[in-house]
Amino acid sequence: MTEKDILRAIGGIDAALITEAAPERRLRRMTWQKWATLAACFCLIAFIAVGYYNVVLRGANATGPVIFDYATFAEMNAAIGKDTLYNDENTAFAQSEIVSISISCFEDENGEVNLREPNQLKATVSDGSIRVSYYILFGRDNVKKSYIGGYEEQKLRREIGGVTVHYSKIYDGFYHSQAKFVYDGDLYVIDVTSSEDIHDIHDYIESILG
Repeated sequence: MTEKDILRAIGGIDAALITEAAPERRLRRMTWQKWATLAACFCLIAFIAVGYYNVVLRGANATGPVIFDYATFAEMNAAIGKDTLYNDENTAFAQSEIVSISISCFEDENGEVNLREPNQLKATVSDGSIRVSYYILFGRDNVKKSYIGGYEEQKLRREIGGVTVHYSKIYDGFYHSQAKFVYDGDLYVIDVTSSEDIHDIHDYIESILG
């Protein structure tokens, strides 16, 4: 059979047969696209449903730590069974008042909380226009593991009592000074905020490490 014979054979195909075959191919392609669209919609609905369940039904902080509040540092230290560097004497200053002292702990696989394995301490002391926040991040032995307040490393360091203290200072409408250091396997962070540049964070550090 020559090329001319093939062309004549193709040319002799009934046009109706071509017309009838074309819609079937279109229908098959449209059916595949329909199922793909339905699958994508199902995945989106499932994603939204899981988020709704976690936030609305379980609560946004359902997996967060358990918080325990204390009136004094002595009470807090006794609860965790550990003498931290913070006590009611070295954290106090003129006309000061304790705003809050709290310890956070995570539950174990059985839903139990062990206060002897705390996660973090946060205590706030206020004296008029100066506010001091004392932190301990338990079990963290590197100053780079703390990003409290969004401070960046400014390479300001000082040796106090054999401990290397790292300092940072920023201004965002208030004056913020922060110092952090590692002691006995825990990361200590002290954050001082004031409306005017009237505080010296070294005073607070030296009262802790002096």
